[in-house]
Amino acid sequence: MKHSLTVAFVALLAAWAQPEYAHAADESLAVYVQGMGGSQSNNSGVSLGGFGVQAGLQVLFLEAYVSQTSFGADTSVTRAVAGTVFDVNFGPWELSLHLGVGAIAGSGDALLGPGTSGDQSGAVARVGLGLERDLGAFFAAGASLESETYSVKSASGDDRWSGGSSVFLSGHLKFELGI
Repeated sequence: MKHSLTVAFVALLAAWAQPEYAHAADESLAVYVQGMGGSQSNNSGVSLGGFGVQAGLQVLFLEAYVSQTSFGADTSVTRAVAGTVFDVNFGPWELSLHLGVGAIAGSGDALLGPGTSGDQSGAVARVGLGLERDLGAFFAAGASLESETYSVKSASGDDRWSGGSSVFLSGHLKFELGI
């Protein structure tokens, strides 16, 4: 009985929302810039609040973006990521899943935690889930939860690689142009 109620609820929700896939022929290319603020927690127990900016390009289900997040004095993270994005629209709402790999660079203790100084750089793999609401023709506001794992080495000449992971919960305001 419980299973039947769950299936009925999901079917009712799908019928009511009439989902559309965002990457229809008229939205196959989009460029965007977004400002964001949130909190990052890494595997060493450090939780940092920060603000940043992200600029990206979406072509069909492919996405590439560059982001810069500052967590205060001498502590920041920069990413360049390419991957896939899967969007489902429910009226003015959009639910998206992002998967990607790329390069990451950090300064201070943002990536490896306390006792880390100087710059680090390396590779990153990311997964994220976002929810946005259209605010008009070119604007959207939303929130996302992203998780990443990375392997970085220090720019100080140490050839040792260090691994880590982090979770970033953020809110954002996006400006987007699409065709």
